[in-house]
Amino acid sequence: MATNFPSSADSFTNPTTSDTLASVPHASQHADVNDAVEAIETALLDGAPLHIDDANERVGIGTTTPNHSLSFGSPADGTRSLALWENGTAFYGLGNDTNRLAFYASNASGTAERMVIDSSGNVGINDTTPSYTLDVNGDINATGDIRVGGVAVNGNLITGSTYYFTDNSQYAPEYGSNYYRTSLYTISAPSGKSISSVQLTVRSSAPAWVTITAQSGSSYSYYVWSKGASTGYVNYFLDCR
Repeated sequence: MATNFPSSADSFTNPTTSDTLASVPHASQHADVNDAVEAIETALLDGAPLHIDDANERVGIGTTTPNHSLSFGSPADGTRSLALWENGTAFYGLGNDTNRLAFYASNASGTAERMVIDSSGNVGINDTTPSYTLDVNGDINATGDIRVGGVAVNGNLITGSTYYFTDNSQYAPEYGSNYYRTSLYTISAPSGKSISSVQLTVRSSAPAWVTITAQSGSSYSYYVWSKGASTGYVNYFLDCR
């Protein structure tokens, strides 16, 4: 194997107090040392280069063109770059998988991505393709407050949606011509709970809105109105205490 080792230890010139690494002949000697280190690494690491970019003060593992202080090239399996612990099958570490920063934790063979952060900033826990800022596939337990819009929600959270339709049979002349409404819908708190706050959102095929006609501590009743016949969903969010 050809190397770039200096021909003799005597070829090194002792530096003076005014010399720097860029001074001649020390610059060339330093380059020779760097080449020698790389030759040793190549031999010891079975051909996997540890590259030292002395000019830019960068180190590359698996790449000869590091762009940062420490850069990793593409790993053999295409995903896992840094192992914190492994034993041949189990793997605990991180890497890049299809433009996602992936965290791995597995006692068995396979990649076992447990958490990912994608290029949009979405975080997935047990979900490798998160669609929201935080996507969790599984149960969540919180010992502190859960906040929605900055407001602590300490009771039971109840969310859901109701399919609705407005048609000619529910014509509403008080709104003018061509306005319709649904039949009356009611949402209720679980037994022994009361509703602290409620939020209703309409998703409709036509302009639509909700009017609450009756409310108590444990239930809300509402109509959906629309201009023209429409179908859609009412998403509801209840904070029950």
